Amino acid sequence: PDHDPSKIQSTIAAALSPHYESQSPLVIRGAYAKSDAYYCWKSLDYLHAAVGSDTPCYVEIGGSYADSDVQKPEISFGEYVQYIHKFEEQYGNDEDTWPLDQSAKRAPPGEIVYLAQNDLPPALHNDFVLPQLCRDGAFAKHHSVGEGKLYSVMLWLGPRGTVSPLHYDPLDNLLIQMAGK
Repeated sequence: PDHDPSKIQSTIAAALSPHYESQSPLVIRGAYAKSDAYYCWKSLDYLHAAVGSDTPCYVEIGGSYADSDVQKPEISFGEYVQYIHKFEEQYGNDEDTWPLDQSAKRAPPGEIVYLAQNDLPPALHNDFVLPQLCRDGAFAKHHSVGEGKLYSVMLWLGPRGTVSPLHYDPLDNLLIQMAGK
């Protein structure tokens, strides 16, 4: 396959264009499979070292962010990593069999702690190249995929079983999922 970055960016934009116009979702698989983030972000040890123990982050505790009673405290990234390790000790982390394996131990929704809606820590920005359509107005307009304006780069991280339900956001989004299903 052709791994020329400019051709990959154009291919992504061309695939996205009709979906941008119709405001419909599109899944593109493997576009970032060669990035450092794709490999490194699967390691909690890497993330912990890069982000740092004391970095503050917001988490959501409970079933769904849409619930009025969901808690959204601020904790340190180190505390969140400790939570993930304890969660995996208790419930496992076998992405290949869960949720198909009916005997797999499942966490109650109240025990799911989801690191959500945090700005991407600066140390992680160099692990991947931001898509050109998010940073280059001329490129985005040429490919009819918006204006090339970037409002934020966010990080979501959760244990096995974490789900962000289908929803509508007022701004156009591009989700790049580096690990998980």
